[in-house]
Amino acid sequence: MNCELYKSVFLDWDDTIGDFSGAAQKALRLMFRKYHLEDFYSNFESFFAVYEPYNLYVWQQYGLGRMSIPELEHARFLHPLIEAEKSKISKTSNQLNAMADSMAADFLQLTTDNFALLPDVVEPVKRLAQHYPL
Repeated sequence: MNCELYKSVFLDWDDTIGDFSGAAQKALRLMFRKYHLEDFYSNFESFFAVYEPYNLYVWQQYGLGRMSIPELEHARFLHPLIEAEKSKISKTSNQLNAMADSMAADFLQLTTDNFALLPDVVEPVKRLAQHYPL
């Protein structure tokens, strides 16, 4: 490795050296129980089938500059609540919005709490750290 070619190394955490997808799954499963989403969806998988495509959509909208991070965080949880509202629950718009805000805050905390490194990344990162600011 020719250390003189590079001055520093930038590492992406999310699903590069860190298991963000695993942390997000754990967080969503914990939230499914905490918010009693089984009252709205028959199981976690049916909730996730509504949540995940919309989550990808709002991230796309953010990437296009059409949505801010706070709007994204709110919308990705409000959408599955509205979808459930159509057939199973009877909450007001204010209640749904408050629940989506609470879920968004919990998601950020729970993904942080459940974040772990991917297997086999510690040694390469240690080697890089010996030669570069990371």
